[in-house]
Amino acid sequence: PFPTPPGTKLSPRADLWLLLVLACAVSVGSLADASSPSSSSLFGSGSWNGGGQERSSDEKLALVLSSLAFLISTFVAVAYRYGPTRFHLTRGKGERLVSLGLLALVVAGTGIVMTASGGSGNGNGNYGSHGDYIAVTANSIWNTNLFYSQWTVLFTVGYIAGDLLTTE
Repeated sequence: PFPTPPGTKLSPRADLWLLLVLACAVSVGSLADASSPSSSSLFGSGSWNGGGQERSSDEKLALVLSSLAFLISTFVAVAYRYGPTRFHLTRGKGERLVSLGLLALVVAGTGIVMTASGGSGNGNGNYGSHGDYIAVTANSIWNTNLFYSQWTVLFTVGYIAGDLLTTE
């Protein structure tokens, strides 16, 4: 019963949820790679770039929010392709509520990632434990994969939520 039967017409949003999964995966991967400590722990301390730096609180929060967005969008994308969950997801307010909650997560995460002085920086332009920037500096893009994938995530979630709010 898992595969979508032939001839079943899915909502156009089904493909948007898959796009969202891919964009979230790139965001999570970029965040994890750009701020990864040498230890295997997600939040552990270790050396990044040989400097013994630890993830800043902004980096940790951005990674958690992006990971949650990835998990939620993956659940919805898979639910669209499974008959019983597709019925419950698309009938009623389920998908609308999920998309609005996800929009709130993504707006918060994008705000952290795109803020040039991540709130805890000391203004010296260093990346890492200083928290001065994650994806952008004041006048340049530091991490292009993260920058463009995060904007793709934000626009896609915004489109999905907007579409759900304007349709019955």
